[in-house]
Amino acid sequence: MTWKTPEAVRLNRITLVNGSLRHYGMPQKPPDNLPAWDATKVKMHHVLQAALVPFRRSETLRGIIRGMIYGKNATYYL
Repeated sequence: MTWKTPEAVRLNRITLVNGSLRHYGMPQKPPDNLPAWDATKVKMHHVLQAALVPFRRSETLRGIIRGMIYGKNATYYL
């Protein structure tokens, strides 16, 4: 059995957003350096995730969205 604490989930979301922002050329500090900015990233992740949920039902659209966010060379593109 595996499980994640709320803190681990929060850090995962911050790391995911940091990676996406770095991909677009915006350098990011590690989690917990700027707590207010980290909280904003978590909220941004929630909003974007909620907006994209309907599109994720289609495998084709899911691939297009992942390609736009992570690039076609990402290991999790397909």
